[in-house]
Amino acid sequence: MNFNFLFCIPNSTNTWEHIYTIPEIDEAMRQEMIDNPFQTKSDSFYFVGEQLVMHNKAEYDYSPFD
Repeated sequence: MNFNFLFCIPNSTNTWEHIYTIPEIDEAMRQEMIDNPFQTKSDSFYFVGEQLVMHNKAEYDYSPFD
């Protein structure tokens, strides 16, 4: 999908932040998510009025850092 930003300050840095509420997860589910990297997935849909303007897909890896 292409985006047309009418104005961005030259040489500026722009960020995008998503904040999600995470439900309580029992220990067995938490361990399953850690043991199976990239099998936990999400889809986020963004609408303006009735028009879908963006669809983000994500896959998560909760493996511990070495």
